[in-house]
Amino acid sequence: AEAIKSHLDDDLTFGFIRYFPEGHEARNGPLHLDVHKLNAIESESDRPQGSHIQRVLINLSTHPRKLKYLPCSRSDLEERGYDIPRDRYQPIDPPDDIEVQIKEIPSIEADHAWKLTFLGDDVPHAGYTDNGGQLLACFGKYVV
Repeated sequence: AEAIKSHLDDDLTFGFIRYFPEGHEARNGPLHLDVHKLNAIESESDRPQGSHIQRVLINLSTHPRKLKYLPCSRSDLEERGYDIPRDRYQPIDPPDDIEVQIKEIPSIEADHAWKLTFLGDDVPHAGYTDNGGQLLACFGKYVV
């Protein structure tokens, strides 16, 4: 994760805000690959051919935010026989020999927030919320 010192890229599109109060454990979704720069479960028809979805997560909480992910790519899974659609959401069961990893986005500080940037359509991932709650903003854009 890196500190946000200035405004975000002008071409990022706001996707969503996730909020769960402290003390209430949220439902943690399955690992997946994004198909839309926002939060849709189906791909956009105007998505540029051959583009990736760059996802930017910003932790606005006083509690660290965790992201579960697999340390592999879509193509790694496809080489193992996974059939992962590029146009609609589908949960991904991790292979037995690839351990799910956790990346932590530090909590907001007085003078800056922290962001995590990754290719959401290439890195299998899922949010993870513990009883510390969450306040997370998500942005996205298509990149070639």
